[in-house]
Amino acid sequence: MEKLCRTTTGDGPFEASAARAVGRIAETLADTRSRDSVTFAVEFVSRLLPEGAMPPGESDRLLRSVAAKVVKSQHRGDIEPLFREAPDGIPGPAVELRDCLLGELALIGSGPVAAP
Repeated sequence: MEKLCRTTTGDGPFEASAARAVGRIAETLADTRSRDSVTFAVEFVSRLLPEGAMPPGESDRLLRSVAAKVVKSQHRGDIEPLFREAPDGIPGPAVELRDCLLGELALIGSGPVAAP
């Protein structure tokens, strides 16, 4: 699948179809509660989303959707490992997805703050 997605370049219907399929799989993984699902969802978007296959607005919506599902469905401890290392290919979908994750976490808060 990686070869198929990475060799699709351009903005034709095949490329957009491959990008949407990657997005649907990533969203499904993001909705499945497990540490592995978090990792796989991010890897799908980071490694398999064909760059330039989707219009910028659609690509942004996909990344935000995956991030929102991860934050809503997963334990915070399962999300933390995504921020231990900087991803390759800055800028790229891996960095943009992490940006979206941080935004979603900021919107919902990180949980109750302990009193000193």
